[in-house]
Amino acid sequence: MGTLPEKEIRSRKSPGERVAPRTSTPVQGYSVSQASGLLPLAPAHLDALWDLVQLSPECHWERKDFAYFLSHPCQLSYGFWEDSRLVAFIVCLFPQREIDVIYLFTHPDERRQGIAQKVLQGVLVRADLRSASLEVSVKNAPAIALYEKLGFSIQRVRRKYYQGKEDAYFMLYTPKPSTRSSGCVNESGSRSAPPA
Repeated sequence: MGTLPEKEIRSRKSPGERVAPRTSTPVQGYSVSQASGLLPLAPAHLDALWDLVQLSPECHWERKDFAYFLSHPCQLSYGFWEDSRLVAFIVCLFPQREIDVIYLFTHPDERRQGIAQKVLQGVLVRADLRSASLEVSVKNAPAIALYEKLGFSIQRVRRKYYQGKEDAYFMLYTPKPSTRSSGCVNESGSRSAPPA
């Protein structure tokens, strides 16, 4: 999956759609050889995250909002990198063993490939996790299906949650006892066996 020529990127664009060039720029904080797979995000990755989120017409956040969450003392955030290019990310807060998913996004050209599932599973495998919660638009059927597949359940509707106009589901995940093993989580997000 190489970098697409700028001309081809423009040809896929819908009227009014914002599309950023797909480039392979060095990833701050990681060597080029490290910048593949699921890796923790830090404030140094704000530029890559901001470039990616510009592809979302639904995003009403400002750059400073992402900067706040990436520098929060309770932040738990990961990016999914391919060839040193950020293609998906999740920003969470993790106070008192409860994950609050703040933002999950995948590059539009990379959707329906299981990347969002890998990213979300990367935070759900924490051995010390008590629960995880998120909000999702009631109109976002693909995301709702993914969350339910991973064990989230709809708890209630939050009326006019998005921009005071659109309703959201509040969804909750509680790990099953078997998923709370004492094994370690490696960089790819999979669990290794606990030491003998």
